[in-house]
Amino acid sequence: WKLCFSLYFPSGMDNTLGDDYSQDIRPEIDLSDTMQVWSLHVKSSIQDTLSLAINLIDTPNLPFIVEGPIGSDKEFMYDNMIITWLAQADSIYVLSISVGDTMPPNLALENNFEGPQVLVSDSSYSFQWLAQDGNQIDSSWVFSSYDGGNSFAQIFESAGGPDSFEWIIPDTSLLNQVLLGVRVSDYAGNTTWAQSNQPLIIAGHHQEFMIDTGWHLWSSPISAFNPSIFDELEPDIAGYWNFYGYDANGYSMDTLIHSGQSYWLANMEADTVMIDGNPIVNPSYEISLQSGWHLLATPYLVPSVVQDLLFRKDSVELFYSEAIDSAWITQLYGYDGLGYVGVSAIEPWQGYWLGVSDSLMMTIPLTNSQVAPARDLISPSWAIQLMASSINSVDNLNVIGIDSLAQMGFDANFDALEPPASPNPEYVSVYVDHPEWDHVLGTRFTSDIRTNLSEDQFHEWNIVVESDEDIVNITWELSGFPEYYELGIAQDSLSVFEDMRTLELVEVAVPATVIVRVGAHVLETENKSNLPSDYALFPNYPNPFNPSTTIRYNLPENDHVSLIVYDVKGRAVATIIDFQQTAGYYNVEWSGINDAGIPLSAGLYLCRLQAGSYSQTIKMLYLK
Repeated sequence: WKLCFSLYFPSGMDNTLGDDYSQDIRPEIDLSDTMQVWSLHVKSSIQDTLSLAINLIDTPNLPFIVEGPIGSDKEFMYDNMIITWLAQADSIYVLSISVGDTMPPNLALENNFEGPQVLVSDSSYSFQWLAQDGNQIDSSWVFSSYDGGNSFAQIFESAGGPDSFEWIIPDTSLLNQVLLGVRVSDYAGNTTWAQSNQPLIIAGHHQEFMIDTGWHLWSSPISAFNPSIFDELEPDIAGYWNFYGYDANGYSMDTLIHSGQSYWLANMEADTVMIDGNPIVNPSYEISLQSGWHLLATPYLVPSVVQDLLFRKDSVELFYSEAIDSAWITQLYGYDGLGYVGVSAIEPWQGYWLGVSDSLMMTIPLTNSQVAPARDLISPSWAIQLMASSINSVDNLNVIGIDSLAQMGFDANFDALEPPASPNPEYVSVYVDHPEWDHVLGTRFTSDIRTNLSEDQFHEWNIVVESDEDIVNITWELSGFPEYYELGIAQDSLSVFEDMRTLELVEVAVPATVIVRVGAHVLETENKSNLPSDYALFPNYPNPFNPSTTIRYNLPENDHVSLIVYDVKGRAVATIIDFQQTAGYYNVEWSGINDAGIPLSAGLYLCRLQAGSYSQTIKMLYLK
């Protein structure tokens, strides 16, 4: 027998001496992002085992790849490599030899990979990407992660270079940390990976939420197939329950559930509420708001960050913090079962109060990122946080203080309104009442920050305390409070002011108005030399003023005091004080309101202090 064995490179160049070459030398080119490919043909005259030895001589640091001869996977070549296979007689076997390509492919994911977006479970979505390589894309894989990227599982694989795949979304209730990743590989084995920058959200048509006993601000973060409140809640809540909405006229017995709105829900027993409907998939949700208080909610199954809320009025758009500073809105208030609380995010299934001073559009964007810290609405130079508690309720929202940038009267940067009272019969409410500010959202303020004190002055806050209980305990925390100020608290203006630095709490019989004074000559003392030696009425500050001014006077002894404002014609227009007062130093605030509660017109006014035989008058200029 005789073996005839041949190796050659077919050229296809129609050479007169033949088309097959034993040597094929190519010109030198940059192979960093491309490949030189040789097709080597092997032929045997008989059936036998063939062995092909490969020697690499002075080869550059590039990938050398051989593929074949019988459908075998590609392999990276190495020196003294031997390839063995069983050859059939007179059959041609082709080996592909490729050299080069050290650069990975370029890979870009289309926007549909990016969150935040809502994918409805058990539905089909198409995902696209763009992969490019100087040679060719060899393989593509797609992976999914349900834990924010800690682990990935393969969900798609394809040879060659597809640029999309169809994904049937898993049938589940809620996954909010979904990431998708794509890996592509070129022929030389270089790979590139890309994944979602923001998590995706998978939401199902069936949602459940556990509700404890008591009063709740509640909402549905899914558009119910049947929006009837009774059809949705009656089958799920075993015991007594009740449901209230809120409009401009107060609480109402609502019968339908609307996305973006919240409601008061009271139930006697803990139950699981089940809602069937369509998840909201739009990346933003708009709500038209009129002047007044509103019960709002996120329409999404994930929290909405309050700092991302957008408000639009007359083609001007402001974010949440900017809208507060511009007095468009109040801060948002949640409810924790004991009382109102400030919030940094709008949570699904919960509800929130928002006050709006004028008609505007509110946009809730779909967000699925880290919740930002709550905005520090109150940032005075120093502050006192007042915390009130009864047996079953608390109110920890109240802050009083001083800042050099604060204005006398309402200041949107520092002052905050109290939301409407809840229908819960168990409650505590603490606020500073300011009817003279004439604010469209009410007279009750949870925050009242005043401007700086001058020497020998004090500021006074009248704190209204209400509750269903007879007794309320008030405690406090001081922040940045200066040591040189006296700090006193009293149950009424005729009581002795006690030093709040030495007290832990004050027990208040409600309803009541507690007075807090800060500044000079606040605390009562047995040392009479600390009392004024003479009657005195000082110039008001500021003067001119708008919207309010402070009037300061001294009483050296107990006396009946009248402090009356007159117009330039001598007519009494406002009686500020007309009762017995103890000796001491006094500050009172006047906001240009007459005895009927009506704002006076701008102009010059006279203020006269009468105490015993002492009488003194100052001039005050009211501006508008």
